[in-house]
Amino acid sequence: MIRSRIHLLGRPLHPLLITFPISLLGVVPIFDVLYFLRGDPFYFRAAYYDLLLGLVGAAIAGLVGLVDYGAIPSGSPARRAANPHLRSALGVAAFFFLSWLVRRSILSGWCRARGCRLYPRTTFRRSC
Repeated sequence: MIRSRIHLLGRPLHPLLITFPISLLGVVPIFDVLYFLRGDPFYFRAAYYDLLLGLVGAAIAGLVGLVDYGAIPSGSPARRAANPHLRSALGVAAFFFLSWLVRRSILSGWCRARGCRLYPRTTFRRSC
């Protein structure tokens, strides 16, 4: 068994951290469906910020995971199992990052047309 390099209270940190981005990114399609069904811009913005927080969490969990990945000996069965995990995680993160870029472009133009800003501190003061 490979021992994790980064711990919190004796537990490996990577498995603890991945729950946040998985949960946050898993809710994005729900907000999308609610936006399309109800037409309320709140759901579009909620999906946008949820996606942003999920990506930040995924980056943090990914960095911790890379540290653990570096501890796995090359050519070992554990490394062969970790390689597809790493590739799939990078692919999913890239997909959600592209989705965030598209949403940012849409939300930016949408808010610019209504005279509001993209950032939360002003978005909630002035309804778009």
